[in-house]
Amino acid sequence: MSILRRLADSRSINQNPDSVLGFLPILLTGTLWQSETAVPPESFLTYTFLNTPSVFHTEPEVLFTNRPQYIDLFVEFPKKELESVRLYFQTDSMMVWQEIHLKYFRGRYRYLFDPNIIPGTKLEYFFIVTLNNFSIYAEPIDENGILSPVQKPFMDPVKYYKAKLKSRQ
Repeated sequence: MSILRRLADSRSINQNPDSVLGFLPILLTGTLWQSETAVPPESFLTYTFLNTPSVFHTEPEVLFTNRPQYIDLFVEFPKKELESVRLYFQTDSMMVWQEIHLKYFRGRYRYLFDPNIIPGTKLEYFFIVTLNNFSIYAEPIDENGILSPVQKPFMDPVKYYKAKLKSRQ
């Protein structure tokens, strides 16, 4: 029996509720459509992007090990022209890039990264902005237009502020 027929026929799942195979097509379907894009995030690292002042990100000075931190992106394209604004990130404990669709919040697109929930010792991230006319912009990019993800280690806040205080003396 085909997978589509089993999905359409609810009796095939209900006849044997202990069967994992009945839910296998649903699980496979969920994993196939995890991302809205057909392009794997790693391939963005090889593209050349146009430089535009309409997409702007300032790196946080420091990321602390136990404090949530907002990661913001400013986009000056009209909202009606935007297809999506996405953040891709991974920590050193993750094997794959995570894709987050950013929501507009008071003039910026924002994501609250919480290192208490997502473990790791460093964070690596970049942004992709897609327009309705199929234009794609990335941030941050180097002078050649190649995507260069932000790489920030997580720091202990007590050690950070003690070192900062010593450097002022």
